[in-house]
Amino acid sequence: MMKNAITFFCIFLLTGCTLLNEPEVYEYNTEKVLSETTNLIKKEYPYLTFKKINIDSLHNYFALRLHNYEGDKIYDLLSEYLYELKDGHVYFFTIGGFPITPYHPRRFNKDRYSYDPEVVRKYFKKELKLDESKKIEFGITSDNLGYIYISTFKLDGFKWINYFTKIIQYMKDTKGLIIDVRHNGGGSDAITYYIIGHFIQEPIEGPIWVDKNGNQIERGKIYPNTEVFYSKPIIVLQNGKCFSSAEGFINVMRELPNVTTIGDTTAGGSGAPEDFEIAENLTIHLSTKAEMTYDGKYIEWNGLEPDILVTQNKSDIEKGIDLQLESAISFLNNYK
Repeated sequence: MMKNAITFFCIFLLTGCTLLNEPEVYEYNTEKVLSETTNLIKKEYPYLTFKKINIDSLHNYFALRLHNYEGDKIYDLLSEYLYELKDGHVYFFTIGGFPITPYHPRRFNKDRYSYDPEVVRKYFKKELKLDESKKIEFGITSDNLGYIYISTFKLDGFKWINYFTKIIQYMKDTKGLIIDVRHNGGGSDAITYYIIGHFIQEPIEGPIWVDKNGNQIERGKIYPNTEVFYSKPIIVLQNGKCFSSAEGFINVMRELPNVTTIGDTTAGGSGAPEDFEIAENLTIHLSTKAEMTYDGKYIEWNGLEPDILVTQNKSDIEKGIDLQLESAISFLNNYK
């Protein structure tokens, strides 16, 4: 009996057989995934010329290496391929629905720890108030300056933003206003236009958008809020983590005569992205058009420089200092 067991074990070692079934590796059609991704980028992506990307050469580079991306390594293929677009709006979803973002703008990473709401709160004697959804934090300094922090421009049913009109009414007797959008990752242009409406009395032209061929799309209008108008000097605080529609907000606000921007250059991401399904039930989130500054420069990659540059880093925050906020307060207190 023992001899038979030993004989079986030796045969098992020599033949490489296993008593357990190895899990099957699903073989994705990598060639089709690569091809459909390339065709999608050619059809929709607005920055190929601006970024000097030769998409055919890029496609051929990965086509020669498809043998490296078998099984779940299909995700490595998409990550490495889409990374080459160097666009923070571009990402993809795994089959399980998990988003993977291959690229983050350099300034986005640089300013990651350059803002902290706890440090901001130290500059106010009274506790800052929150709107009902806790998306907006606001208060008035001892110098009678209004402060509003907007954490997001996400649509969220549009309900929360209606509270913004009440906040502006609350600020009506302040001598100046600070609108802080640092670390705001964007959301909906509809939200930004609604907010901007509180600071204009006549309709103004919206920003310039161009399609993938560089052709200008018909410009829309931004309309004033009919309930309240704030006309006093305004500071917009910005940094490298301002992205997407947060940059769109800054892009319009800095055109208003009573607005000054302070802080650091924004991330540089503007693309009106949409979701597109490709082979193997994969979904790619891709920029489809480009927003420009009012003087016709791409926001993508370039970002928006502030009127007054005030850099700030992690060590400042660790010391409990917000140099950008201090600059905004000083500017408004000395405004003529």
